[in-house]
Amino acid sequence: MTVQEQHDYFDLLLDKEGDPYFTRENKDMYLNMAHLEYIKRMLPSNEGGSVNIEATQLVYNNLYTLVKELSGFTMDAGGLVPTANIQTSLNTATSGTDPLMYIMNVSMNGYPVQYTRHNDWYMFETNSLKKGTTTQPRYKYDTSNITFSPISQAAAIKITVLKTPRSVDFQNGVNSELPEHTHKSITELAVELASVSLREGDLTQLNSLQENK
Repeated sequence: MTVQEQHDYFDLLLDKEGDPYFTRENKDMYLNMAHLEYIKRMLPSNEGGSVNIEATQLVYNNLYTLVKELSGFTMDAGGLVPTANIQTSLNTATSGTDPLMYIMNVSMNGYPVQYTRHNDWYMFETNSLKKGTTTQPRYKYDTSNITFSPISQAAAIKITVLKTPRSVDFQNGVNSELPEHTHKSITELAVELASVSLREGDLTQLNSLQENK
């Protein structure tokens, strides 16, 4: 669907219920919220996601347009790759500025790099059996850097990320970046999110009744 078609379907679903009119800006907002909610439900996390994005090819096909493999990274003398460098590489690859959402995979000289929790990092670094090696490297990351073990400034690093989708924009004709087959579900989810505001009056009345008990 184009953003126009998503707006039309949004209106159609609401008109069936006789609900109030939403502006184009309102519909853009709910559609963009729905995109993020749709993605979140595809990610295994404590925020409600229960599906592994790469569990099967069918699942992966729902988000594959947001997956980017980035290369050309090198670490500094402290084993650090700034997350700002990753974002710059992503901006170049997509000709946009949408932030990365999820680091999916990291490799160093062709070897997979194992994600390591901060709680385990220093314990593993002092354990010769668990610390990172050239063939079994490790990484951790925070808001500023990805940290690698072992340190090798000559290492070739690749990082696969899931990016935040660009915002749909009716006025400027910016369509959804997700695959075509997801657009119907995303628009229906946008209507579901919008329905919260439509029930605001009922919720206010319910709260009033509770307070008067």
